[in-house]
Amino acid sequence: MKGSFQIDILTKNTALGVECTLSDEHDFRFRLCELLEKKKKLELKRCTEFAANEQELKQHIKSETPINIIIQGRGVISKKVNAGAGEDDAAVLNKCLPGSAADDFYLQRSQIDEDTTYVSIVRKNSVKHIIDFFAKNKILVVGITLGPFGAEDLFPFLNMESFVEQDIDLGNYRLTVASNKIINLKQAGSESNISYNIQGIDVEGTYIYAFAAAMGFYLQTANKISHPDLSQNEAEYSELKTHHKLIRWVLMGVAFVCIANFAVYKYYRSQFKDYFSQVQINQESLKSFDNMKLQFEEKKDVLDKNGLLQASRISYYSDKIAASLLNNIRLTKLESFPMKKISVEGLEDYIFQNEKIIVSGTCEESIDFNSWERILKKMSWVKSVSIINYMQEKSGELAKFTIEIELKGKK
Repeated sequence: MKGSFQIDILTKNTALGVECTLSDEHDFRFRLCELLEKKKKLELKRCTEFAANEQELKQHIKSETPINIIIQGRGVISKKVNAGAGEDDAAVLNKCLPGSAADDFYLQRSQIDEDTTYVSIVRKNSVKHIIDFFAKNKILVVGITLGPFGAEDLFPFLNMESFVEQDIDLGNYRLTVASNKIINLKQAGSESNISYNIQGIDVEGTYIYAFAAAMGFYLQTANKISHPDLSQNEAEYSELKTHHKLIRWVLMGVAFVCIANFAVYKYYRSQFKDYFSQVQINQESLKSFDNMKLQFEEKKDVLDKNGLLQASRISYYSDKIAASLLNNIRLTKLESFPMKKISVEGLEDYIFQNEKIIVSGTCEESIDFNSWERILKKMSWVKSVSIINYMQEKSGELAKFTIEIELKGKK
């Protein structure tokens, strides 16, 4: 371990470590350190000391909070013995405390080398009282370390020479350390109050073990006693940590999806506004087009009703009428498709009389007029010839006439 602490995402952003000092089997006091994780950095939020009663406990530790504990004081025995890593715990316990029953003690081992180990033991009843005290107040104890060995995880951060034996005062112990392991310990005459700077965090000597217990959440110390309740609590804590990590990732995923959806929504809303504006313009154009189309249809209908959309043969008819004239007949007027005044629903209107030609003129003799009329009636394109007017005021004067020629075809 070097540089800075690597912090995992925890169930909460705080970690609590407690040093429990035994006076006897049923009497103990606590020192507490709380670490705050802030922007991937650790800060020492508070250090405090309180008695083992429920009222003070509730003031300092909230229920449902996981804690690590280091147990010190009377009843905790730490002794160096000759024992290999594979040697049975009962045999190692007998070397430490001859004649003791393995069922009465919890044992913790810290291997120094292949043949030497430090053994720390404590009566199970003492641990049970501590665990029960916290469990009664719904506080989750996830790990217990005995003696000064929980502090071994801090040695890499104290700028100590790795392969040189050095003495250091921690709490009530004077420790001899080499390669970041305690190779010898003895009780100090008084408690050390030296402060330590651990990666930028200043820690008073009296709270070093509580601090080490809190750091156990991040450094995962191997120096712990084996207890079924602790194993269950640790598994529960691990599940909670995984659960909350998953929740954080899910929330981050949801936040990302929401941000992405908002960006997409914003983009498409902008596109929609542009398209909607364009549609509005197009609708106005379509409306104008529809109005023009309606006007066109109305005008076309008027022209169609009056026969003005049919192929015009007026010049042909005019030529034929002129060619049929007798020598003493003169035309004064030729009106093709004359207009007629009509009334529609009480309103006056005018229509073109398609398929009709009105011819006016003069003639000298009625016999010539009658002959010309018969000639016109025989023409293939003439349906009928009607005399509208024939008038001769005096004999010898020119007679004036008006006839209506109805053409063959659709009216």
